[in-house]
Amino acid sequence: MQIDRFYEELEELLYSKGITENNDIDFLNDLENHGYLNLYSAYKKILNIDSETPINTKDLKFIYTFDFDLQSLVFKYLIQFEISLKERLNYIMCTKFGYAEHEYLAKDNYNTSGKFNVENTINNALLKIRYDEYPIKHFINNRKLVPPWLFLKHIPFGNVQQLYKILKSEEKSSVVNHFITNHSSLTIDLKKEFFDNSLEYIRHYRNVIAHANRFINHNISTDRGNKKSFLKHYFSESILTEYEFNTSLCRNDVNGLFFLIIILTPSKLLRDRFIFELDLLIRQYYEADEGKKIMHISKIPENIVDRLSELNNLTH
Repeated sequence: MQIDRFYEELEELLYSKGITENNDIDFLNDLENHGYLNLYSAYKKILNIDSETPINTKDLKFIYTFDFDLQSLVFKYLIQFEISLKERLNYIMCTKFGYAEHEYLAKDNYNTSGKFNVENTINNALLKIRYDEYPIKHFINNRKLVPPWLFLKHIPFGNVQQLYKILKSEEKSSVVNHFITNHSSLTIDLKKEFFDNSLEYIRHYRNVIAHANRFINHNISTDRGNKKSFLKHYFSESILTEYEFNTSLCRNDVNGLFFLIIILTPSKLLRDRFIFELDLLIRQYYEADEGKKIMHISKIPENIVDRLSELNNLTH
């Protein structure tokens, strides 16, 4: 009974903040399963509760569910990018450095004159390896080594990002040109700057999703956002205008992450699949009674799928 009263009090607290009740849903049950923090606190800054169109409990459930579904979709493609990045590093390590740890993790293979400490970066990655787990344990027992593909598979994205940063210029170029294709007019330095920035952009939103924080209408700091020097090459009326970018669209928001997924996914099959699945998701929510109100709050353009389709045609 105390537990029931706990959630009843939270529900009453919501109503005192201007949220109205909608009898179509059992919001008390939603509070018990998702929590006050996830259903209300995460969104209160973006909900215009004092507007002429009041926000009710069904709206809260709707925006939470949309956010969750969108996160699930995006996370799948961020994981695929991580897999591709690890595989590119694996290729470089295997073909240029060697298959044994003392070969592919040798300091001389990396840029020791850069601003990142090579030894610390490598040691931090090694700390993440569980040598007593399969299949690493199997390789150690039978082949007396941990090949690059296993080493990379068992370290988090943040450590992979740091390993990329300590690569020498030639190896960095190999990675960047694998992901950013069909851009012969762009200098390698510009592509490297964009890629460096994209890794931080992706890492930030990946962590937002992993910790179940609000995803829609969430902004990364502008100094870590997408750079105009690169995205200006895509400026057009059908993809993204300079005015839209200057007013934050795709600069440091979720829409910018959508752009990165298209730009940095070499596989046409995966790019097409992402656009298709995003289109299905957005159509599903736009067609609901609460759709337009909540989608407006999300700051995702109604024509985002058309924009991404145009970008897809230009990028690769």
